[in-house]
Amino acid sequence: NYKAGDVKSQIASVIRHLPNYYQYQTLGEYNALLSLFNITTEKVEGELKGKMQKGLLYIPLNEKGERAGHPFKASLFGKSAGLPALELHFEKSKTALKNHPSQKTLQSAIAIALKSTTDELSLKKQLAKLY
Repeated sequence: NYKAGDVKSQIASVIRHLPNYYQYQTLGEYNALLSLFNITTEKVEGELKGKMQKGLLYIPLNEKGERAGHPFKASLFGKSAGLPALELHFEKSKTALKNHPSQKTLQSAIAIALKSTTDELSLKKQLAKLY
């Protein structure tokens, strides 16, 4: 809630706990989860002082999914919020989810939702009804 102020603290409280409770295999899945909290991430790459750098920005969103403030570098939230830690979590999640019993159920629920919706908002609503 960017109107309540201290957006950095709000983002930190969300991203600090997500890896403990959720498994996600890609940055897209992570962004889908973050969108529930009006946050998104953006991967950035570039050259700085002759060295290639890559990182992650966390961006607050308003209720409509539009940017609602300036981006925050992942390093402001600690190592666990950065790209290397996320990539490690992605790999662990892939292994854990590979043979998980709920995988088939989720795949069929998502397939049904994708076929019966035409946009992102209705897809989210459809998936929320299923679970």
